[in-house]
Amino acid sequence: MNYISTGKICTCLAVGIILIAGCSIKPAAVIPAAASLSDNLTVVVPSTDKPVSSLPSSENKTLSLPVNNNVSVAQTGIEIGNLAPDFVLKTFDDRDIKLSDFRGKNIFLHFWDIGCPKCVEEMPHIQRVWESHQKNNDLMVLAVNLGGSAELVRNFMKGYGYTFTALLDSDRVVNRLYDEPCCPGTFLIDTKGIIKGVKMGAFQDASEIEEALNTL
Repeated sequence: MNYISTGKICTCLAVGIILIAGCSIKPAAVIPAAASLSDNLTVVVPSTDKPVSSLPSSENKTLSLPVNNNVSVAQTGIEIGNLAPDFVLKTFDDRDIKLSDFRGKNIFLHFWDIGCPKCVEEMPHIQRVWESHQKNNDLMVLAVNLGGSAELVRNFMKGYGYTFTALLDSDRVVNRLYDEPCCPGTFLIDTKGIIKGVKMGAFQDASEIEEALNTL
């Protein structure tokens, strides 16, 4: 009969225990080295105390840059929708009148000539409309006379009792700026300086002028 010594039995038992224990031991976790300061890191800051990985994208705070909304600026010109070309002209009593000074009011910009029969016939209609808007102070009538002297225009306006503003375009500079609309010719300009209507020829009566002004 072969006998196993007590020492060998103890050694075998010890080895077996170590082998069994080794099967149940998990490998040690590997901890990565900390990122260096030169690394580019992207950090998303959650808006709650939940872990970032559990948050839907809508709950993550984002940094919004201000949006530069382009403001649409009307082009200067003489077509409907254009910004009316600005100008300065004198009255027969030597006052300077600038078109853009009347922003906030509708403007009836009228081109006329004393030697034009249709222009002369139209004047009483313009006067009636001008008077009807005095109470509300919402309309400016600028009647640009072409080629007449200060004395000639003064005598005409005062002789017929017209009280709206007559301007002197002796050299027809503004007339050319507006592509020579006379005679007569009218531009309807709104409170922002935008051309909303153009009339080539005379208005037949005050009601036709009012109808045109209602589009402003």
